[in-house]
Amino acid sequence: MTIPPLVPSIQDDENIYELRRVDDPLGNHFIAHGQIVINPNDFFPVILSGLEELDQDPQLSIVHPQLLRTQPDRFGKPIISFPINSKLDVFIHVIKVIDDDTINNANDNVKNKIRDKKGWIACSSYEVIGKSCENNSDQVSVASSQ
Repeated sequence: MTIPPLVPSIQDDENIYELRRVDDPLGNHFIAHGQIVINPNDFFPVILSGLEELDQDPQLSIVHPQLLRTQPDRFGKPIISFPINSKLDVFIHVIKVIDDDTINNANDNVKNKIRDKKGWIACSSYEVIGKSCENNSDQVSVASSQ
């Protein structure tokens, strides 16, 4: 019996996202788009699975709130980034901090999701990058072109 390979994925406290491979000749590089909402004042659980850098074992990481602060990437776009282990880093692409205007102007589906989340961070995608390609690849342009 053949066991199919695991599908690379990232899971937060609300959803599981399938990570799609991005062409990068320098190493493993994955992205998942979604409606991601992060409370910057609480610990943030993330589970990565199906990646060779994890020896195919799921990896639970509890991210401290101090690591959930937005910072500009090298192109000035806001991101949240943190290491998973010595081989992988996660980048979360930030849209904005949720405020009253964001809530009031959102469509009904999104409004219901963010109604009580003023001050939380709305994000558009996860990017998981192997450290072998991290210093040479262009994370933002890859994420922005999707």
